[in-house]
Amino acid sequence: MSGDIHQTLQALIRVEHLRGTQTKRSPVVTVSHDYGCGGRSLARRLSHALGVPLYDQALLDSIAASTGIDAALLARLDEQARPHWTQWLTHFQALHRQEQVQYYLQLVNLCLNILQQGGVIVGRGAHIILANHPVFRLRIVGGCDHCAARIANREGVDFATARGMAEQANREKRRFIWDYFHRELDDPRAFDLVVNSDRMDDERLFGLLLNAIEAFQSRRT
Repeated sequence: MSGDIHQTLQALIRVEHLRGTQTKRSPVVTVSHDYGCGGRSLARRLSHALGVPLYDQALLDSIAASTGIDAALLARLDEQARPHWTQWLTHFQALHRQEQVQYYLQLVNLCLNILQQGGVIVGRGAHIILANHPVFRLRIVGGCDHCAARIANREGVDFATARGMAEQANREKRRFIWDYFHRELDDPRAFDLVVNSDRMDDERLFGLLLNAIEAFQSRRT
């Protein structure tokens, strides 16, 4: 059934994408990251450098929770995709609470809008929702000790506590991706670039990422 939902999402996004192909698009970057590796800070800097909004996990959750389901979402599906979407939604509703179904539909709708407008999207499976489209999909990882040291310094907690925070947060990230998409978060084939923040300082890493995104954008023009 997971194959159906991904085919359906791509069909829907394809319809939305064709609406604006005559105008130049602002870049869209998805950022998946291990907790404590510096991914959130890098995403913020990338959004500023690229001149696009930053959509972090808290903002995505807030929008998805407070906005009603777009009634036109299903109507925009083409005839071939609509039966798959209906089958998947029935299956998803059987396995999840209604609020989870509503959240997922809003998350998809939000990503479709960001695809049109440009932005840096942190987490929440955006790299899966927007796969196979002109979106740069970035994953930033780090060793648990490295991430724990960052967290301890940032939060003012001891190393053991920070390590536990990192492990718990990363488990929740993996569980979210599996629960909603039936995909493994750490699959490198789902990303355009995977970098390890352990062995490079933030300035050099930021420069590398910006160059990679700009190269990706120039290939599209």
